Amino acid sequence: MLKLMKALNPPGWSNTTHICDWAGVFCNNRTRRIEQLDLNDMLPRGGVPSGLNDSLTQLTFLGLFNNNLSGPVPSLANLTFLQEVVLDNNNFNSITHGCFHALTSLIILSLSNNNKLPAWNFPTDLTAHSSQLKLLDLSSTNLMGSVPNISHFFPAIQILDLSNNNLSSIPEGCFQNLTNLIVLSLANNTNLTLLAFPLLFPQQLVTLNLEATNLMGSLPNLSHFFPNLTYVFLSNNHLTFIPQGCFQGLPYLLSLRLGNNTNLSPWTFPNLIQSKNLQVLNLTATNVMGSLP
Repeated sequence: MLKLMKALNPPGWSNTTHICDWAGVFCNNRTRRIEQLDLNDMLPRGGVPSGLNDSLTQLTFLGLFNNNLSGPVPSLANLTFLQEVVLDNNNFNSITHGCFHALTSLIILSLSNNNKLPAWNFPTDLTAHSSQLKLLDLSSTNLMGSVPNISHFFPAIQILDLSNNNLSSIPEGCFQNLTNLIVLSLANNTNLTLLAFPLLFPQQLVTLNLEATNLMGSLPNLSHFFPNLTYVFLSNNHLTFIPQGCFQGLPYLLSLRLGNNTNLSPWTFPNLIQSKNLQVLNLTATNVMGSLP
């Protein structure tokens, strides 16, 4: 903690007070061991010194959100009590080998908007040990290569965001049997091989964002397969056909974006009569024809 104070100079930290009284530090009342370190939006600059995982072995929460931190992502290896990690909106420029090793209690990992990271592959540390993950956000982190089989490694996942990266492939059945998944975003992975719409998405999906993912072919009847959809983002793809009634039974729909699917066969304005709360509708350059309702 003294190394952290010297490197980051957080407000409210001082040698004259007990560590457990420092701002953003939360200790166990009985053991006085540090369990939570919440420095979100507190640090103007700096880098996290090595050794954090050697000392803070009882840590359950680490928050370093929105701090302009640079240098390597701190190694969290072997922090077996760690449940939530929030590292978004920083300037980390490397990831230590084995950074996420043996995080057996991990539920939330959010690393988004660290676009100075070098190109890296999906971390095998997570697939090997973190089967309890419920939220994984690696958007805008220069992630490349193939997505692992999410349904095999993270069966409890609820929110998955891998958007704005350089992913190249998605294995067949990647999202099958994910009975808790409600938010999926793969948007703006323009290096993905041509992808047919996967029917193996879970029915309880609320948000589906596949914009600019080289999606091709026909859409299924979304109202039949995914009746809870609220946000549907499929713009900037290569879709060719939309079946009649595709959006007819989506009562929770708030936003539908299909713009710039210029290969679509001519189709008539969709029946959205059940989507009474619709706020955003984008059918730009989709060959929609005929009469407006």
